[in-house]
Amino acid sequence: MRLLPKTILVVSVTLFLILVGFYFYVQQILLKTYTELEEKEVQRDLQMVVDTVIHETKMVSTKIRDWATWDEAYRFIKDHNKKFIKDNFTEDTLGNLNINVMIFIDLQGKVVATLKKPDTWNEQELITRILAHHQQLLNHLNEKSEIYGTITLQDTIMILGSQPIVGSSGKGKIRGTLLFGRFFDESLTTELAERLHLRVNFRRLDSAASVPHFRLALANLMSKQQSFLTLPQDKFILWGFTLLHDIFQQPNIFVYLVRERVIYQQGLQSLHSFLMALTVFGLIFLSITLVLIRQTVLARLSRIVRDIQRITLKNSTTERVKVRGTDELAALSCVINDMLTVLDSNSQEIRTLNERLKAENVRMGAELDVTRRLQQMILPKEQELEQITELEIASFMEPASEVGGDYYDVLRHAGGVKIGIGDVTGHGLESGILMLMAQTAIRTLLNNQVTDPLIFFEVLNRTLYDNLQRMNIEKNLSLTLLDYAHRRIRLSGQHEEILIVRADGLVERIDTFSLGFTMGLVDNIREFIAEITIELNTGDMVVLYTDGITEAENEHGQLYGLERLCAILSLNWQHSAHEVKCAIMRDVKQYIGTQRIFDDITLVVLKQK
Repeated sequence: MRLLPKTILVVSVTLFLILVGFYFYVQQILLKTYTELEEKEVQRDLQMVVDTVIHETKMVSTKIRDWATWDEAYRFIKDHNKKFIKDNFTEDTLGNLNINVMIFIDLQGKVVATLKKPDTWNEQELITRILAHHQQLLNHLNEKSEIYGTITLQDTIMILGSQPIVGSSGKGKIRGTLLFGRFFDESLTTELAERLHLRVNFRRLDSAASVPHFRLALANLMSKQQSFLTLPQDKFILWGFTLLHDIFQQPNIFVYLVRERVIYQQGLQSLHSFLMALTVFGLIFLSITLVLIRQTVLARLSRIVRDIQRITLKNSTTERVKVRGTDELAALSCVINDMLTVLDSNSQEIRTLNERLKAENVRMGAELDVTRRLQQMILPKEQELEQITELEIASFMEPASEVGGDYYDVLRHAGGVKIGIGDVTGHGLESGILMLMAQTAIRTLLNNQVTDPLIFFEVLNRTLYDNLQRMNIEKNLSLTLLDYAHRRIRLSGQHEEILIVRADGLVERIDTFSLGFTMGLVDNIREFIAEITIELNTGDMVVLYTDGITEAENEHGQLYGLERLCAILSLNWQHSAHEVKCAIMRDVKQYIGTQRIFDDITLVVLKQK
């Protein structure tokens, strides 16, 4: 992505994240304030409802006062004269008082007279329910005593007031009790809602508990001792709840009101308008910022890039980038020019070093070529192998680099045939030289008719060790020597396992670990040298190899392995030594595929005629 689109993307994303973060922050603060304001409004409305209900109960008590202190009522409660009822009570009396029932009770608790609206309950049932659990209404300690509030009947609620019946002077002996009652019914609820201009409603406590939504609010009001509770239904409706208490200060009325969230909606609208304005401002700011960045930074960077491209095309370190201004981009141009100056001053030295390296590479290439040719020259020739009539011999060697570190040789002498195979650590020039030293020392010992494996390996190891110490190189050689004579092989020296394939295809694996020690690693290995003898019959085969075969890797990094080599031998044991060699190398190449060869590969196949 080019710098300009990347800058636009970074600035846009940054601005977007700032706007989103600012929006959520303002939303939390602003909407929380609006919500708290709404809750206060709802609590104020609930308090107004509570105050109005209390006022209604007080009004009932106030209306009783005129009747309870009337002399005629005072005489009536004593003489029970029905003329009082006939002369003073009409069909409109209760309506004018805005009550549902009026009850006169003497000091013995006997109901003297009852006046109720026709549509209310049966008179006796109503009186029974009022007085059943509310005998406290009749207990007035003095002439000025008054009791008012709400009471819960079986399936309704009533506003009830109670005052003692006394003379007009307000003094004298109490002769009874006067009760005024008004049902807290739907008409009263509607009257209160219209008066307060609120969507308010009232339920008995047990009725509210049966509604799941109210049950949760009721539980909160009862458990937390809260006076008021507000719960949002959604972003449009807010509920308010409170409890009213009866004459005995026990909760008996569940009050709830519904309020539209006008303040909250106004807050949301204000927030969205503010966000829109902020977005417009942000886009204007983004546009101005991008124009300024493009003119003051990106355009100048483009000119610097063009200058560098011009210098690159000319391939000249004498050219310079034009310096414009005095800011950081100008400093960058100066740094680039300083770098070009340094490159220019060092270019001649680099060219000189390149020439020297080329010459050195030519010289080392010549040396490596000589060493490689020497290695190839001292390998046993085909005609030498054919002169060994007792054995079929086939061999293969492929170095991983120009000069290999593998060793193998077949030397005929008066006592028989000496066959050697070994592997120098690593490969390259030093490994190739160590291999040449080993071949020369082995032939020298053989020409001096040294046949004892202890003496042979001891002298060979000492020679290699001393030379390696003089050369100051960390190389060593694993080596196994086979002495063949009269269908018998004497085997000594430590290297890879020797494979003996019998004429019936059975493969025997001979471990050489206990037959010697690594050559050139220490100065004396005499105590490690041992020898075993192997008898060969017609058709038996001996296979020698280096780890370049068993550790060859395929494209998945998996090793070729000794088991796979033994399997190939079991399939091809009946063929000639040359055919077996070809079968093994063909399978190894197929297994490796396109993978590079990491180690030298050497293979020698001997078959008893």
